Amino acid sequence: MCLTEPHCGTDLGTLRTKAEPNSDGSYAINGTKIFISSGEHDLSENIVHFVLARLPGAPNGTKGISLFIVPKFIPNEVGEPGERNGVKCGSIEHKMGIYGNAICVINLDNAKGWLVGEPNKGLNAMFVMVNAARLGVGMQSLGLTEVAYQNSLTYAKERLQMRSLTGPKAPEKAADPIIVHLPGRAPHVAAHAEGLRRRHAHSPYWSALHIDKELSHGDEAVRKEAADLVALLTPILKAFLSDNAFEGTNHAMQIYGGHDFIAEWAWSNTCATRVST
Repeated sequence: MCLTEPHCGTDLGTLRTKAEPNSDGSYAINGTKIFISSGEHDLSENIVHFVLARLPGAPNGTKGISLFIVPKFIPNEVGEPGERNGVKCGSIEHKMGIYGNAICVINLDNAKGWLVGEPNKGLNAMFVMVNAARLGVGMQSLGLTEVAYQNSLTYAKERLQMRSLTGPKAPEKAADPIIVHLPGRAPHVAAHAEGLRRRHAHSPYWSALHIDKELSHGDEAVRKEAADLVALLTPILKAFLSDNAFEGTNHAMQIYGGHDFIAEWAWSNTCATRVST
């Protein structure tokens, strides 16, 4: 998804990338996009970019944005990757905590693209992918919190340090496990990891149920109601899960004390920075 530009983030109404029509029905696209995940790699024969750009004479703001499909290699007559298109990686963004994903600055220099959907309706079309990504971020955040919770719980049960203020809890050992010293923090971590799964309006499972209804229910009225709920809850789900996942993961890291940012506990700093991004 090629949306963000150096001068605009979520305010896509100010994007400047241009698309000029070619005689063969394609478009010549020029501009710069930033923070493009997997924008350049050699893991596949081709990369297909969805690019937001403005047609000549398009209205200002978001009402003048169109969507274009721009492949890295232009397919030949039999559909195989052919000549290199004018879409290239300008540089790699160095985001903290994300090591396996080439997040790129993408330069479009007369890149050949094709219009997707109707002119000036590109933002609506793009939100099909945006919403899928939002759901993915929410679920990734939930998964990372679960990893943080399970690891910190195991560590708290195994790490021995001092005696409980209410008397020894493991008298056969040299000290008590630190879980007995954490009456407040340990339940807090569990509440985040387990509570985010509960069946309520922010639950990913509840939302998934309504996605199924939107796509497959036999009653058109039920499909419409489910679609409206999914549209409302998708950004809320992403924000609710990721915000609370950050809090839960942070508390899990505190259980490690001075061990939280040591490489032997690699899950710790990776989870924290990934959730925050």
